[in-house]
Amino acid sequence: ISFDIDDLYPSGVDKVNYLKSLDVIRYAANDDKIIAIHLNPNGLSMNLSQILEFRDALSIFAEKKPIYVYTETFQSLGAYYLSSVSDSIMIGRLGDIPWVGLSSSEVFLKGLFDKLGIETEVFRCGKFKSAVEPYTEKKMSPESRKQVELMLNTTWGYIVRDIAKSRGIDSTELQRLASELSIATAQDALNHKFVDRIGNADQAQQMIYDIYGGDKKKMKSISLKKYMSVLGPASKVKDKIAIIYAEGNIMPDGTRARMGKVITPKETISKLRKVEKDSTVKAVVIRVNSPGGSALDSEIICAQVEKLRKVKPVIISMSDYAASGGYYIAALADRIVSTPLTLTGSIGVFSVGLNLQEAMNKHLGITFDNVKTNKSADFEGKMTPAQHNYIQKSVDNVYLLFKERVASGRNMTLEQVEEIASGRVWTGIDAKRVGLVDELGGLTKAISLASKISGVEKYSIYEVGNYSDSMGGVLDMLKKYIKTEVSYPDRLLDEGIDRIKSVMNMSGKVLAISPVVLNFE
Repeated sequence: ISFDIDDLYPSGVDKVNYLKSLDVIRYAANDDKIIAIHLNPNGLSMNLSQILEFRDALSIFAEKKPIYVYTETFQSLGAYYLSSVSDSIMIGRLGDIPWVGLSSSEVFLKGLFDKLGIETEVFRCGKFKSAVEPYTEKKMSPESRKQVELMLNTTWGYIVRDIAKSRGIDSTELQRLASELSIATAQDALNHKFVDRIGNADQAQQMIYDIYGGDKKKMKSISLKKYMSVLGPASKVKDKIAIIYAEGNIMPDGTRARMGKVITPKETISKLRKVEKDSTVKAVVIRVNSPGGSALDSEIICAQVEKLRKVKPVIISMSDYAASGGYYIAALADRIVSTPLTLTGSIGVFSVGLNLQEAMNKHLGITFDNVKTNKSADFEGKMTPAQHNYIQKSVDNVYLLFKERVASGRNMTLEQVEEIASGRVWTGIDAKRVGLVDELGGLTKAISLASKISGVEKYSIYEVGNYSDSMGGVLDMLKKYIKTEVSYPDRLLDEGIDRIKSVMNMSGKVLAISPVVLNFE
């Protein structure tokens, strides 16, 4: 029997439970009735953190039994990265592998603001807090470029290392092939050992039949979903480990997501209180997938996490992002687990204000007038020195509290936190090195740690709320594209328009948002 996992859509409508699928893959490695996996990698709604964890599960299976891949083409670098763990890869005659490296593109609005006469007021703490740069600069600052280069090189290096090991290709050769764009056709992929065969679906199926005797009647296939049902439901265990999903921008109550999901205090606190009061819940795993957002609302959630931690163990599982406000809400947990390529840290805050009065008068003929009791009562036009100092003082105060939260949760001094703060973004690998996370791993690793700390060996999983953990939840106004292909101007223009809308909506508010969101495609 072989089984086909092309119906694994962790965030789709007809989805297979992500956590259970990982367990089933590991179980299948020791199931005598399962002799192989046939994998169709395209159409998988996985983010990078899920790809890493699912690839690890497939690696465990591959140590004992073969994995076969067939696809007409690899729709993304992630699809090939996942497939590279397989024993045999067949691609269609017109197939393609986007082996070109990673790149990051940013939209800068200062030139537009200058032409329109829009004045910006920027307040920030941390030289690496480059989320404000699109409004004040025309290109990346040296600090911003440095951290983006580090993240890109770490992510790409990790992927290259894994593929080199799985495919038996020297990593230096992989780098050269990407730089020279040498993998342009299916034949190129075959010549350079990226794939093992070129063929069609019928040939792929016949290859599996031939390997196992060629008798189609004896060879049976079962889908991952069907295989799960055959194994039956999990046994009922009273003790539970709860999983709470915190995904999207952190925003005030009542905020509706313009794109993807949002994390709001009311909804999140409701979930935290629910598991706090449930005596059958022995530990809580909070799955964070967020680049941050409102500093005030991050603090409100952080305080509730601290309260929950006093009652039962709290483990943070970082998905693709847990940066700035995303790290803020994680800082006081008992343990923090991140994937090697999670983007985290970004301990810093900022505020941006726009003065549109001159631009609207010049271009639209709209003028403004007001009445006020005190000279600094309005913040609608050009700021007075008192107003500027007022907001900067607020930003400084939030930054100090943010650092105090991190220092308390990570057992550091404020001086130690400052050395790794300043708005700097870290990958999970480097975050562990500097003490921002405890262990590297995925959601299953966090659950295992929760079991260990709580002392509960037999437990059931209790997922609070709807599971998603998808990339849609972190597409936001500060999006940067990490592409394996050319970044099209219209997509960047859309981002620029989104930025203008968002900064107008949040003008004057203190924000804790990561300056970088990587879109791994």
